[in-house]
Amino acid sequence: MKLPAFVLVVGGCTVDGTPIAVDAATMEAGIEVKVGSAATLGVAYNGQFGDGVSQNGFNATLRIDF
Repeated sequence: MKLPAFVLVVGGCTVDGTPIAVDAATMEAGIEVKVGSAATLGVAYNGQFGDGVSQNGFNATLRIDF
């Protein structure tokens, strides 16, 4: 059985691929905390879970306004 493909185009960059599984669940969660008068710290998690497979990612950001 051939899995459906996806295409993502952002700013002239193309990413092609197949889904992680036929039936997959995705989850994304994050939080931002103000750590000063002009700074914000954020952390985030994203994941996909399918039939015996998983994909996980983490992201951290520090934003300073000036």
